[in-house]
Amino acid sequence: MTLVYCFLLLMWDVLHTHTLIRNEKACRALFTQLTGCASFPLKFCGVRWLENAKCFQRALQIWDHVVKFLKEAKLPKTKPVETLKRAACDPFLKCKLPFCKTIADECQPFLQWFQTSKPMTSYLFEAVEKLLRYLMNRCVKPDLMKCTGPKLLSIDTKKSGNLILSKNIDIGFATKRLLGGTAITVTERRKLEFIHECRSMLTTMISKLQKRSPLKQKAVREYLKESKERRELKVALRETADKCEDIPIIIGGKEFRTNNIRYQTMDQYHYHQSPAFVEIAIICEC
Repeated sequence: MTLVYCFLLLMWDVLHTHTLIRNEKACRALFTQLTGCASFPLKFCGVRWLENAKCFQRALQIWDHVVKFLKEAKLPKTKPVETLKRAACDPFLKCKLPFCKTIADECQPFLQWFQTSKPMTSYLFEAVEKLLRYLMNRCVKPDLMKCTGPKLLSIDTKKSGNLILSKNIDIGFATKRLLGGTAITVTERRKLEFIHECRSMLTTMISKLQKRSPLKQKAVREYLKESKERRELKVALRETADKCEDIPIIIGGKEFRTNNIRYQTMDQYHYHQSPAFVEIAIICEC
């Protein structure tokens, strides 16, 4: 079973934790009474799991209490209960949570930053390259990572020769620490299999990013850092910002002007006006 599928099950487990404990007042009261824990699962988004970093963190914090609750409480045989009981038998579940969280922590800011109507194309290349490089640094051989952005797309992560050994995969400090704590119940072979599945998870994500990456688009590549197009864009933006356009009132195709002049500032800079007027305002204040 690949870790991709394991993570789908993990998300299902977290979702059922929320369903079981968070949504029923009686169940929450019993949970607090038996475990002494007043923290409950956070609402989980099953569609976009990368936005559930806080949810994974909370699940990790209360998971021991959830396991205790499942053992001591007399719960009906419902689907959420049975799902959580199966999850409680997984010795790697507490390792999967922080590993999943580290990836979500890196991807979530990227998703939030570009969910906007503002012109962000000029920043897209650098952001995508940073995200792709972050994922690849965890499992790809260092020699291959010396290339620049567009060439990252040509690195085939499906070839084992391009990847570092499974035991050297960067699974994150928290995951590594928790994995070390399973020494009593889990064999070294099973630990290595888990790390190998972590690598499979990373290579699958990288492959998807490479396949659909905006780095392939000419409009994005033209705005590389220190490129001619990017320098020209910055100059044009500065020139536009420094200008104060004169827009008259037009009624019936005729222009009308009065002494009552108003200023419309740029949307992203509500405090902005022409530098000349700002300088006059400063002088008047003095």
